[in-house]
Amino acid sequence: MRKDYRATGEGEAMLEAAKPKLRELVSEVLHDRPPGPSIRSDHPAQDRREPGP
Repeated sequence: MRKDYRATGEGEAMLEAAKPKLRELVSEVLHDRPPGPSIRSDHPAQDRREPGP
């Protein structure tokens, strides 16, 4: 038996907010485009891993 589910109003709003970010990610991955300035940090990347022995 198949059940159908519906998103809540909040869920639909979250999905709509995520769509542009997902489109940008897909464009970068599938079309080999560099990330746009909207997702780049102004700070250099930091390694947050604990130092090894």
